[in-house]
This record gives sequence, C-alpha cells and structure tokens, in this order.
Amino acid sequence: MTVVILFGASGDICRKKVYPALYSIYSKNNNYFNKIIGYGRSDLKLSQLYEKININDDKFLNLFTYQQGQYNSFDDFKKLKNLIDNNINPDKKIIIYFGVPSVVFCDIVKNIYLTHIENDYSCKYLFEKPIGYDFNSCKIILNLLSNFVEEKNINIIDHYLGKNKLIQLSKTKKENLKSIKIILNEKEDVNHRIQYFNDVGIFKDMIQSHVMSILFYCFSDNFKIDTKNYPKIISCNRGQYNGYNGSNNVGTFIKLELRWNEIDILIISGKGMEEDIKEVSYADNFGTFKYKINSKESEYINLFDDICERNTTDKFLSKKKVLYFWKISENILDNISNIKINKYDIPKNDY
Repeated sequence: MTVVILFGASGDICRKKVYPALYSIYSKNNNYFNKIIGYGRSDLKLSQLYEKININDDKFLNLFTYQQGQYNSFDDFKKLKNLIDNNINPDKKIIIYFGVPSVVFCDIVKNIYLTHIENDYSCKYLFEKPIGYDFNSCKIILNLLSNFVEEKNINIIDHYLGKNKLIQLSKTKKENLKSIKIILNEKEDVNHRIQYFNDVGIFKDMIQSHVMSILFYCFSDNFKIDTKNYPKIISCNRGQYNGYNGSNNVGTFIKLELRWNEIDILIISGKGMEEDIKEVSYADNFGTFKYKINSKESEYINLFDDICERNTTDKFLSKKKVLYFWKISENILDNISNIKINKYDIPKNDY
C-alpha cells in the first residue's frame, strides 16, 4: 500500500487535477492507498479539505488527513514523519507531490531528508514546473535537490505529456519528418493572474515550458539534448491583447518560425484569442497528420497512473531536459527580445 503526500493540497492544481486523478486510481483499486496526507501552511480543517476535494465518496475521503506546517520547519516535519510511521510499514513506498512554487522545493526535500523520511521509505518525488525563472535559477534549485534526492527519483511534470493524443503521437512512426506545427491558443485572457504573467510572458509560459516538452516527447527520434545545437529563427511576430493590465513589454501572443534539425517548425501561442485551439500537426513521407488536444481532458490521471500503478516514468521530464529547455529558450529569447510587440483585439487564430 502507498502513502501520498501532497504539498500544496489546498491549491488549484490539486483541486482541479490531482484529486480526480487519485480518485480514478482508487476506483480501480480500493486498497492501493493507505493514506493521503495534505500538507500546507494554511490552517485548514479536514472538512474544508473535503470541500476542495469535492468527491462524494466517504471511503475515499476517509483516506485523507491534513497537517498544517511550515516548509522550513524541522519540528513540523518530525510531526509529518510520525504521521507517516503510524500509517505505513517501512518497506512501503511514498509518493510525494509538489504543487508549490519551486522556491520552497529545497526547504521541503531538506526536511524530508533530515527527518529520515527519505531514508526509511521508498520515496518518489513529483515536481511541478516551472522550476526557477531562468537557466541559472533552475540549475541552482535542481543541484540543491540532488543533495537530498537521487536523480532516478526526481520526476518533473509537464501536464501536456499526460494528454492522450500526445501519448498517441509519441508512439506514431514518422518517416523523414519535414515540418511540425504546434498551436496552443486560449480564448481566456490572463488578467486574473497578471502578477505571474507579467514576470514570464507568453514565451516562458508556453514555449519554454510546454512546446519544448512536446517536441522532445512526441518527436524524440528527431530532437535530442545537444548543447551545441540551437534552432535557427526564420521569423517572429509578437503581440499583446488590448486590455492587458500589465507591462507594455510583455507578450501575450507569439508566432515563431524555426528551422531545427532540418525540420521547419511553426509555433503559434496566444492568450485572449478568438477561440481555444490546441493541436500538433506534422508532415512526413506519409502525408500530413493533425492531433487535436482535448483541453478538458484529465491528463493527470495518466500521469499518476504511471507513477502509481505501472511504476513507469516515461511521461516525466528529467533534470537534464528541463535545463536544456531553459538553455534553448534563452538563446531564442536573446534573438527576439527587440522585436516590437503589436497590440491586438481578438485576432484570428493564425494572427
């Protein structure tokens, strides 16, 4: 049986994605989980946690408990250790999920290590991106994590890699790949998370994070880690929707044409667009193929199913890939940062 520890248990990702995924696993095997422990700084009653879980199954809800604590408190993690010891045998495994900002990752894993949770149990770690805000900050965080966690147990989540269509695409044979087109457009604007978006912009939010993951997961035969190999920028169009409440220097739309590994790549991504369109298409010797991504799909079911039931990690990112994505992205950003950002109302999806 397995214990799951959720850091960020009161957050939106757990509420929208993680709890339904855990319930899916529980529905197939009622005996899989021994205990699910939510840990957070908020003073949260168990009844309030149930409201966030929002699943009408008392037996499933009875698996949950919640501990309030600080991420940098050794004493609070000693309490967590005692809670684990009372609910699991030492030969069993723990899945530790980090739905919190990466700035507190190292505090958490350090206390897991110091309180011997890492030593006494078989632990697998799931870290949500983004990790850091650039290459250097990401490298510092990942190096610190490695002081306490073996690399084989570090699994970094990009939720797009749990999408059924992209899993299908990753297994499709491609012969003499000629071009790739990735569109990740959203009708919703970002004014409700303006502080975050003002710091990252569309490039870091979508291309550095998700597009790179899609390329290296779905087209793994064509894209490998090679620190001397950078894409060539053919053209770039940057925009910002009218009504954006942040800085004028922050892009909310990008259309980027690249030439990389002898493949033409077109990337389009925007917020406040005409409609939601998320799709990946490619052309090879067999023709042109299009894979529409279901935005409402609960992709975390596939991710947690892999880490829990099948014990595989092919849908998760390694430290090396995450660092490489930052390296490639910063090279592109350096070359497009001076391109003017044009205002738009509601553009067509191809802008």
